[in-house]
Amino acid sequence: MQEEPEKKRLDLYGETILRESRSPYHFEKMPEGQTVVEAYNPYCGDKYRLFLDVEEGVIRTIHFHGYGCAVSKASCSVLARELEGKAIEEARDLVEGFVAAIRKEGMPSDEVALIVAPFLPAADYPGRETCAVLGWEALGRWLG
Repeated sequence: MQEEPEKKRLDLYGETILRESRSPYHFEKMPEGQTVVEAYNPYCGDKYRLFLDVEEGVIRTIHFHGYGCAVSKASCSVLARELEGKAIEEARDLVEGFVAAIRKEGMPSDEVALIVAPFLPAADYPGRETCAVLGWEALGRWLG
């Protein structure tokens, strides 16, 4: 029996994704001089710039701006909120854990499991897992 389209849509666009995409955290351009990380998906056109304020090995704030689907925007919003105030090493661990969980490449820590849970349905839709990890993978490349 095939699922109804509305049910599938609600499974993908859960409450967190809808809330975060409608009212994203720190969704604004920032002045030049901060570290800027580009996140771009050439297949669907989603494109964001992450503006990082890093001081003494700690990510003080992350702002972001750009355009994309609800999943990618919500994911960048959660990224900005969750990584704020984290040391670079801790941020790297969270990024790696988030991406691995979406890509179904391992069991996330308890902290990552709470962050990633709203985005796990995206992994079941072709092309949507890329939307969920877009900002996270871009930041991961910058973190090294």
